[in-house]
Amino acid sequence: MSHEARLLLHGGDTMLGRGVQLTFPFQAPNEELIKDSTTAGTYLLMALHYPRSNRAGLCSHELERLRDANRDGSYIWGDYLSELRIRPPPDVRLLNLENAVTTTTTNYDVPLKGINYHMHAKNIPKVFCRFAAASFADDEDNASSSPYVISMANNHTLDFGRLAFEQETLPAIATLPGDVHVVGIGTSILEAAKSARIELLSHTGRLVNCIAVSTVCSGTPPSWRATSTQPGMVVLPALESAAAVQRGVETTASVLLANDLPWPHRGDLLVLSIHWGPNWAYREHDDTQAQVFRREYAHRVIEELGVDLVYGHSSHHVRGMEIYGGKLIIYGAGDLVNDYEGFTNRADTAYNTLGALFLVDLDVNDGTLSQLCLVPTFMNRLSLQRVKTNSYERWDPLRSQTVEHVDGITELCRTINELSRMDSGVDRIDTRKSEHEGIPVELRIDDNWASVPGGPVLVFTPTK
Repeated sequence: MSHEARLLLHGGDTMLGRGVQLTFPFQAPNEELIKDSTTAGTYLLMALHYPRSNRAGLCSHELERLRDANRDGSYIWGDYLSELRIRPPPDVRLLNLENAVTTTTTNYDVPLKGINYHMHAKNIPKVFCRFAAASFADDEDNASSSPYVISMANNHTLDFGRLAFEQETLPAIATLPGDVHVVGIGTSILEAAKSARIELLSHTGRLVNCIAVSTVCSGTPPSWRATSTQPGMVVLPALESAAAVQRGVETTASVLLANDLPWPHRGDLLVLSIHWGPNWAYREHDDTQAQVFRREYAHRVIEELGVDLVYGHSSHHVRGMEIYGGKLIIYGAGDLVNDYEGFTNRADTAYNTLGALFLVDLDVNDGTLSQLCLVPTFMNRLSLQRVKTNSYERWDPLRSQTVEHVDGITELCRTINELSRMDSGVDRIDTRKSEHEGIPVELRIDDNWASVPGGPVLVFTPTK
């Protein structure tokens, strides 16, 4: 029997609002006119590779075709449903859903945030229908799907106000199909802090526990904190000082205490989903210092609270990864599903925006990382696609044409490894000054990895 628990992380951010939402069956009044720098309707056109100057818009026939294909989520999930084979399949799947889920968009308490992501609540059971049933097995007729955990502790869940959150979002998540567990939000702080507890079918009596928190440094307003009398989420302070790190560790410890998950006498695996940091690594000078404090927090929750996997997200690109005490820290898992393919800011071109599915194997006895595999992905006309060759073609919004990326996976691997050295604060493994420093993850390309056939993957196997 294997001694590993296999977790599948769906990138960092799954953003089903704006242009993506417009491809779903149900729409709020004037959904296409919800605006930040431009309207949701324009984001849809750009993501479908129409010129931004297009005045004719999308023909109703094409839009209806997309909405019909998304009545069970088939179109949006794309290759995830049709092409992805995982041997053996994951025990647990985790996803950060980063948008509001409501029926209304015009309540008096909608916050003025600049960017508000909306998904209609009636689309939730439809869009996740086939996702929930995905098995990843070669013989799908005789395979069962894995349970999945959705974290909603992030800076967009309450984008359309607390009233809609309480009256519409919380009831809507109860309509999610399959074996689902939602963490990080609730009618009170006790409910928001409640962990998902999932039994590992391959390891009788062993559990994976998952808790979820957000942070002010990800853009989450402090007012979104849940209390004993107010719905919301678990929100840590901006992790930008030693004092804030201390408060963050204390709040995380209180979440574990509320779930009766003591340390060191736990015996089961513990995953922390955390929304933290900026959208773009090191774009601002102060991110270098802020990363020191995020790293300190991650190290402390591993050492002091027994966290086995830090699943970090907020960055729109894959950030670095680190091994600390044998445990994996993901500083930013990037975006999986969004409508960003149709536009780019010139400052963003310095970043590799390929997404990835993260296949994480943890030793069930001590929670240490046994193996890590990243399956590169990208969005193509609002459908999730797997990168199947080292060189591939992808839409370039600056050129308004499809462009070949020669050795694109090689470049992705190099970029992530460089960020791993930066985020861990260690240039190379042999330059560590003490055991209190982590080890940067050093990925390699494998074109024929037996566990995930069908294209190149990025693999890391730690030395034990």
